Amino acid sequence: MPYNINFIQRRFDLSGRVATQEELESIGERFKFLDWVRSFQDLIKNVNIIGASFELSESADQSGVGVDMEWLTPGEQIDEAFNFYPGLIVVEKGFIPIGSCMKGSGDPYFLRATEYQWQVYRVLHDFIAFNERMTELVCTLDVLLEHGT
Repeated sequence: MPYNINFIQRRFDLSGRVATQEELESIGERFKFLDWVRSFQDLIKNVNIIGASFELSESADQSGVGVDMEWLTPGEQIDEAFNFYPGLIVVEKGFIPIGSCMKGSGDPYFLRATEYQWQVYRVLHDFIAFNERMTELVCTLDVLLEHGT
């Protein structure tokens, strides 16, 4: 999944940080089954995204709910994916956890690569088995980045 990381870094001045080498190795090892994990590593290695905040209005969020999210650290991403629900359910479907809801819903945010773009989903935590209704398309990664601080 090609992504122009240099363009992203120049275009979006986010207040977060980049991943350390140790964090990059951990992400690469734990998510090695995803064919786009290298592109994801490039993103968190080159863009100050970790710990950055993102807000989308209800009209900008395709699900109509609105977003108030903080980007997880790689350690938190691994923990959410392999130790907690809904991560345990959706990670095998190609989702990487990226964000924590700051509104209080407890519904985490995930990134999933399609053939042409990365999409951000809110994944409802009230399910114990995969169901399409548990995922809500929020926006593309590009749209989310436009609303970051």
